[in-house]
Amino acid sequence: MRSQWIDKATGKVINLSNYSFSQMSGWGGFQFDWSAWRSDIAGNGGTVIRTQTSIRMTNTGTQPAWTIANTSGFDSINSFRIRVSGLKPGRRLYFSGKTRLLSITKDGIYTIPADASAPAYYSFQPDGYSENENTDLLIEQLPYYPGALVSDGVDDYGETAEAISEEIGTVVVHGHFIDNNPTPTHYLFTLGAPEDSNQVLFYESSTFNLGKPLKSVKFNNKINFLSRTPASVASNSKLVLFNYTPLSTNHGKGFLSRLIFIQEQLDDTQLEFLMWKVSKEYRDWCKENGYDYAINEMLNN
Repeated sequence: MRSQWIDKATGKVINLSNYSFSQMSGWGGFQFDWSAWRSDIAGNGGTVIRTQTSIRMTNTGTQPAWTIANTSGFDSINSFRIRVSGLKPGRRLYFSGKTRLLSITKDGIYTIPADASAPAYYSFQPDGYSENENTDLLIEQLPYYPGALVSDGVDDYGETAEAISEEIGTVVVHGHFIDNNPTPTHYLFTLGAPEDSNQVLFYESSTFNLGKPLKSVKFNNKINFLSRTPASVASNSKLVLFNYTPLSTNHGKGFLSRLIFIQEQLDDTQLEFLMWKVSKEYRDWCKENGYDYAINEMLNN
């Protein structure tokens, strides 16, 4: 969990506060921290390595049909994706709550359905393995929003280490609110105070607006832009992510993948190229890292 977001081009630093890892707080957006899950197989001579996002079984121990990993305390779970590799032919991997929610017979990416049955525990369980069998079964938890900073809407926020005083003529933002909940107002980012005619912000209230002069945007747009006569924020404020100010209670619940400020006001052709470039770079990055499943949802306008 990185505590800073550092711009590679300018070196500007955004300090991140109150982010954790699971419960949709942090980079990528994950529901669980698997490093805290228990393992019956590991407790009976097997070898199970658990990290925040992966579970690897390399030896089945003396109880090969018991749980690879399990956790209690969840009455319900949201749907989430996993990637399974190293599953031997003829073996199975189950994910269960009160009932079996998923049965896997070969490597691949799978979606575990949402469940609200309030079971005693949720678990991954192997089937078909023998006692003390050496294997290399890997289960990876895949992010909901690959490559993005995700805020839970409770207390997560970011703030630049220094004020931003440069003029801003163009803004491109790849990000959105996760919940369409317009009361009270929620912010994806803000720079400057409301009375500042040059304020730059992205917020939802009764509508979705980007920057000043205010530009209304469509709810389903994942990439938005603002083009205006270049101007600086009079108060030389710090940029704040997912909130109006760090002390405000109106924290936004959403994801932010790219935020671009350009001093010049780009013309239509330049804007069209930049939007295409941001989309292409994200699409290529997803394909290179095995996140193809996220492309349509993250770029769908």
